Amino acid sequence: MYLDRSHASVIELEDWILSLSEIDRELVEEDIQDLLDIAASGRIPRPVEKSLKRLAFDPLILELRWTFRGIERRAVVVRQYHSEPGELPDSLVALHRHIKQWSGLSKEQRASIQNLEIGRARWQRVVGAPTLWA
Repeated sequence: MYLDRSHASVIELEDWILSLSEIDRELVEEDIQDLLDIAASGRIPRPVEKSLKRLAFDPLILELRWTFRGIERRAVVVRQYHSEPGELPDSLVALHRHIKQWSGLSKEQRASIQNLEIGRARWQRVVGAPTLWA
């Protein structure tokens, strides 16, 4: 993983997970790990295809998607961006993850925030490449 754990979006997600009851936290962490394992295997079953998307404007970055319902009053939508660099075969490098912001925002505002989060992932990929994301 090449996440910047000091980034506000990453902290927000980790704080949300830590705020959950032990049972809910285990379920969320298990769901996240399950999709990461599927993505790392390279064999994406049809029902999971919508949870993994290559970014059209940056095909070197893939987006993993989770929607957690029933844990809070609202659905919590989580995104993680990763790369599968040719220099590290069979590796999935997590670049950035965040809670997707919905509440009280216009479509344009949501898109703007999402683009900032994707930009962070792109920056992490470029900055990490010289050291192979060590």
